[in-house]
Amino acid sequence: MKISIKNRYKLFNLATVDGEYLHDVTPTESLLGQAENMGADIFSFIERTFINRNQIFKNFTKEEDNAAILTAKTYEDWWSKQISKKSRNMVRKAGKKSVVARIFDPDEEAVRKIWEIYNETPIRQERRFSHYGISLDAVRKGFANTSNNSYLIGAYCNNELIGLLHLLYHERVALISQILSFQRHFDKAPNNALISKTLELCTQKNIRYIIYGRMGSHPSLDRFKQSNGFVKFIIPRYYIPLTRKGNVIVKLRLHREIEDALPQSIKYSLIPIYNWLDKRLLSLTHIS
Repeated sequence: MKISIKNRYKLFNLATVDGEYLHDVTPTESLLGQAENMGADIFSFIERTFINRNQIFKNFTKEEDNAAILTAKTYEDWWSKQISKKSRNMVRKAGKKSVVARIFDPDEEAVRKIWEIYNETPIRQERRFSHYGISLDAVRKGFANTSNNSYLIGAYCNNELIGLLHLLYHERVALISQILSFQRHFDKAPNNALISKTLELCTQKNIRYIIYGRMGSHPSLDRFKQSNGFVKFIIPRYYIPLTRKGNVIVKLRLHREIEDALPQSIKYSLIPIYNWLDKRLLSLTHIS
């Protein structure tokens, strides 16, 4: 299992397993030792209770986390019962606008188009877009090592790639790791076409659970997820201190995400302020 380290709030280093939604994680001594050797103060992992409930970790600090999960049965069931009327109309709209979603390989032409999508605008969902300004070579390298257990799904209009969805999968679970389209083509509903194609592929492969990040951080994105059949599923997340600093952080309960420590009503009211500050910081950065 590959471990990633993130510095949280410039206070401590947090280690997690890449693709933790796709595999059960057991915190063995070897895994924890690897994380500590990489400089982690705390190791964190989730329990995939949406699949099984036979793992109980009583000795670790537990917090409430969530995932946006769509339980897929058949494409017809999703279309008729799980999505909203608006989403069905958007999928139909994509078809009328000649948008076709299909699997594609990241050849040079596709990589260049993805690079153009990344660099179309510095602001997405009213916040700074982290991939804006990325180099063509970085995009090329990023898609050169695409996993065998993954699909790159493209939304095409008149044979032009206008959106993409990167889907990772293992056994019964799939993870939408990225979905992104040209904003200038939003009137063609490319993201809805991409979600529709994802459901088609997953149901064909008997993939039962499709995960699309978390709920509760982006109101507009949450509405998009809900409209397409994703629901908020509560899962436990565990934290294991690896260093003295990690022990102090956990005891002071500073290991939690700030947004998760706030009530939903307060958090949603603060999001516009956060978005404004984020965009203001971007404008000041450009001025300097």
